[in-house]
Amino acid sequence: MKKILCFLIISVALFGNADSVNEEAAKLLNEGKNSEAMEILEKLYEKGKYNEQTLFLLGVSASKSGDNTLAISYFQELLASNPSLHRVRLEMAVAYFNNRESDKAKEQLLKVKESNPPEEVLKKIDTFLAAIDKAPTKNWNARVGYGFMHDTNVNAGPIQKQVEMFNQTFLLNQDAKKRSDNAQVVNASFNILEPLNNSVAFQGGVSVSNTDYLDEHDFDTLNTLLSAGPTFRISNAVLDIPFEYSYLILGHSEKYFSYTSALAPKLTVGITNNLIAILESRYLKKHFYMNSTNDSKIAQFDPSLRYFLNKNLFIQAGADFAEEESENDILSNKSRGINASAYWGITQSLNLFAQASYSLNRYYKEQDTPFDDERRDVVTNAFINASCNIKPIEVDLIFSASYTDNNSNIDLYEYRRRQYSVSVSKGF
Repeated sequence: MKKILCFLIISVALFGNADSVNEEAAKLLNEGKNSEAMEILEKLYEKGKYNEQTLFLLGVSASKSGDNTLAISYFQELLASNPSLHRVRLEMAVAYFNNRESDKAKEQLLKVKESNPPEEVLKKIDTFLAAIDKAPTKNWNARVGYGFMHDTNVNAGPIQKQVEMFNQTFLLNQDAKKRSDNAQVVNASFNILEPLNNSVAFQGGVSVSNTDYLDEHDFDTLNTLLSAGPTFRISNAVLDIPFEYSYLILGHSEKYFSYTSALAPKLTVGITNNLIAILESRYLKKHFYMNSTNDSKIAQFDPSLRYFLNKNLFIQAGADFAEEESENDILSNKSRGINASAYWGITQSLNLFAQASYSLNRYYKEQDTPFDDERRDVVTNAFINASCNIKPIEVDLIFSASYTDNNSNIDLYEYRRRQYSVSVSKGF
């Protein structure tokens, strides 16, 4: 197999004379300095002064660094402008194979085979195809993580120390005031994607997350999520229709249970090479074991647009619509909001994700409550996540921070909350 891979490392001479930057990058690649080569090539690419050789070298550099997805994107861009570069297809076949996408690797090899290559090349392609057929395919992935979190308002306690109820002022006791604490967070997930044919696949997964506060054990959580359903690929669109089931345990010594079942279809449509539309929806039922009067039905619809500024940077904007009907009338509400997010792959090992949202929640008062007005909350959320991959051991070091400001017309529900965490995560 190694001989096959070596055969598919194409000479830079394929594209003719190179400028000084490409020549320097090729020299660095030959010396095994992939990151240095990628750095100078990306600068050339970002300035828009690149040529076919630059794209080829970028693909080779990304492939040698183990980022096969990025390598494939560069090769695809190159073939889009010049589909006759069959040797580039061979390189892309290697990247697909290393990315565990055997069907796509075979597709590229067969296209080269149809071009009647030299007999020697044809034999090696057949050897590669045979190796692909014998190689086991991985259709699953798993991940485990462990970290620490600081929470400034574990119980979402109100900002005010006194509230107005029944036209009187009440001082909050110590239990009702906001409390901060530290927690250990452990999570694990397993996902599978099994192709049934070229356009239909089955997807499934399970994830478990446990938050264990050091002092405030009444707010410990153990959440289990199961998901399963079909995935359809239709032209430039992908439709996912998973059924989800989640089970939540809240508390430590005195546990509080709830479960949620949901249908969550998601449609992703490629509009242009840089723009995709995402339409997510969810219809769920939530049931509380110890207090069924809070059972509810929730319908959500979240459309958004994602625009790729380049291969390592995208921005996204969307809207959120949700309506909840609860057995407890005072919990029934309607929510409308907007959100924005951005992802930046700063380097091959370091990436940054940020998200902000703003929503208005209106609660419908249909029975007597201690408050004179219908509850209205304006919720502002902000989240940032920085992840660094430690290459020698392939472990992700993750820093994250979140902020929630729930501005309510009723003092009891007005609160602010910050969470900071550091964790390590390992994929398999």
